[in-house]
Amino acid sequence: MFSRIALAAFVLTALLIAVHLVLTRIRGAREDRPVVPSGGYSLLLYLVVLMVGSALAVTGFGTAALQGQVMTGFPLMIHVSLGAGWLWLLLALALAWAEQVARGRDPFDRPLRLEQRVMFWLLVGLGPWVGLTALAAMTTWADTAGQHLLYELHRYGGLAWVVVAACHFYLMLVDGRSRRLQARCVSTDDRNGMAAPPAP
Repeated sequence: MFSRIALAAFVLTALLIAVHLVLTRIRGAREDRPVVPSGGYSLLLYLVVLMVGSALAVTGFGTAALQGQVMTGFPLMIHVSLGAGWLWLLLALALAWAEQVARGRDPFDRPLRLEQRVMFWLLVGLGPWVGLTALAAMTTWADTAGQHLLYELHRYGGLAWVVVAACHFYLMLVDGRSRRLQARCVSTDDRNGMAAPPAP
């Protein structure tokens, strides 16, 4: 059941990203769109969080999809080891970005759209849900039924985080590409002695 829901979530996310990309190309690039942070600590931290989260998704969802069972052995060791570090990295990302995002700006003081801000807060907010449900399931606080419930909450929380992370990364990436393309067009117009059209 979970494998089918996860597959449907991934497919739906890919379709939504594709539709948004098509609509963005139709509307054209806006000059005030933000870009992906182009360097420094904030960008590195963001990319590391995404990479570790991707590794957790592969070990977690990959095991369920390929073997049809819960994680055991080496994949479980990797998953648990990376999970603890991922929580600390996510906390560091929240501290590095939160103040700027709350003001509607990225860490480089460029404007963020509403959907990018919402995705960021979901990205950060889902972290404690994913981490704490995993930790609680490893304790004796709950009986067998409670541990199964915590395990399911952990899996669905992880699925939600992966979808949100993919959407947030896409929104930041596509805006960065739009800015670079527009900058290239403006540069070409300047070389040809033409004035760039005003922003709408």
